[in-house]
Amino acid sequence: MYAVFKTGGKQYRAVKGQTVRVELMDCQPDQPIQWEGISVSSQGVTQVVVHAQAIGVFKEDKIIVFKKKRRHNYRRKNGHRQQLLWVKITDVVSAAA
Repeated sequence: MYAVFKTGGKQYRAVKGQTVRVELMDCQPDQPIQWEGISVSSQGVTQVVVHAQAIGVFKEDKIIVFKKKRRHNYRRKNGHRQQLLWVKITDVVSAAA
C-alpha cells in the first residue's frame, strides 16, 4: 500500500520503509513527523496518516544561475544549494483508525 502526501508545495509517494527527500522543515534528527494524505486502492480513495522519522539534513548539488545580456556588458554568475531533509517512512495508517 502506498499513499500520497503533500509538504513544501510538492506531492510525494510514501511506502512503508522507504526514504524520501523533502524540503527542509523545522525538526531535529530522529524526531517523528506526521502528514495527512490519501491512499488509492481497489476500495477507492481513503484518508491516511503518514508517520515518518527525520534522518538528517543534507545539501543538494549546486545549481549555477548565469544571466547575460548581449552587447551590454552584463554578466552575473550565481550558485544555489538547496537544503533538503532525509525522511524514513515508518508507517502508513488509515485516518479512521
